[in-house]
Amino acid sequence: MNNKIDNNKMHKLDSIFIVGIGVIATLSSMLDILSKQSFPVYSCGSIYGSYALWFILLIYSSLKYKEQQDKPKYIRLYTFFLVTFIHIVFVIVGFAIGILLSKIFNL
Repeated sequence: MNNKIDNNKMHKLDSIFIVGIGVIATLSSMLDILSKQSFPVYSCGSIYGSYALWFILLIYSSLKYKEQQDKPKYIRLYTFFLVTFIHIVFVIVGFAIGILLSKIFNL
């Protein structure tokens, strides 16, 4: 029974990956809304930060968890194609939060 609980638990690197991309994308899109630029410069530029985070975690997980059973599930080579879509979801959330904050505080 204890193995079932451990199998459902997310790996530490996977959670760093998801939370890291979420923070990068959300803060950059909120910065775009609050700086009142016509083009989302920070949101487009933050995709490089997301790929850098993924690349660093990919190298770290391949070196540290090379022969172990407990490998991260989301930090794989094929995730290269999914980082952009994950990033877009968090950018949309950040735009919504930024618009809400700008309306609440009249910015």
